[in-house]
Amino acid sequence: MLRYHPFTDWRFPLTLLGCLIAYLLAQHFGELKALIEVDFLDVMGEGSTLLLAMLGMTIVLSARPDGKVTSLLYLGTLLLILSLSLDLLDEFFAYPVEVRIMSWLESLPLPIGLLILCRGLYGWHQEQRIIERQLKSREHVLREHQWLDPLTVLYTKPYFEHVLTRELCQHHYKGLPLTLVHMNIKGFARINRVHGSGFGDALLQRISEIMLALLREQDVLCRDHSDRFLMLFPGLETPLATELLQHLEQALHKELALEHCLHFEFRAHTVTEADAHAALQALYLQPPKRHDNAAVVNC
Repeated sequence: MLRYHPFTDWRFPLTLLGCLIAYLLAQHFGELKALIEVDFLDVMGEGSTLLLAMLGMTIVLSARPDGKVTSLLYLGTLLLILSLSLDLLDEFFAYPVEVRIMSWLESLPLPIGLLILCRGLYGWHQEQRIIERQLKSREHVLREHQWLDPLTVLYTKPYFEHVLTRELCQHHYKGLPLTLVHMNIKGFARINRVHGSGFGDALLQRISEIMLALLREQDVLCRDHSDRFLMLFPGLETPLATELLQHLEQALHKELALEHCLHFEFRAHTVTEADAHAALQALYLQPPKRHDNAAVVNC
């Protein structure tokens, strides 16, 4: 079910205004045809095409957040709608031979609109590739959806332990390093108290999205519980993992704009243990590290 309400969006009235301007231009430059001259088969075909274009525009606006790609899709569809409107009005109005402006207005928006629409669709395709990459990072071979965290849509600790067991087998077979990371969000409880649990839930979702976008495809990110996360970095030893975490923390502060409210405490451990349980216990025993020294203030 669509949750989009067209009349609360300025783009829908703008589209109707464009159609109204097309009608006023047709009325100004043309003369209304007699009813017998109207080809109603053409009217039905061109009118249904116009309605489908408007329906498609409504579906796109209801399914997508605002942004550059959405604006391109809307602008391209708007030009198509204007061209189709003038094409439909041709069935009801006759224009003098010397008046060429209506022919130009009917023909020019169509190719321009299609070019803009193609550019928007290409941007949408690029977005879908990123989303697919994020889903692969979340699923990471296993697809046990009962292990999903309902808030962040990340996998939970049981899934992490399952993946860690598998990675340990490859780690011992290939001799590649494997680093575990535990992240704790300091100051999150205070934000929950001040701004409410709804704000805190949205913040956790945003943090999860940012980390998924920045981590490598082979890395694994899971939610431990509450404001704590577990990460697995195949092929990285602790120093390289620490460098990656520093970049991650800087990006989180920049995107969230909560540098003085939230701080991220990390534990990192390069695995030498033979089983997952022992590796996790060794991780939790590591001293926590925080990459900034700023005092936490009320936000």
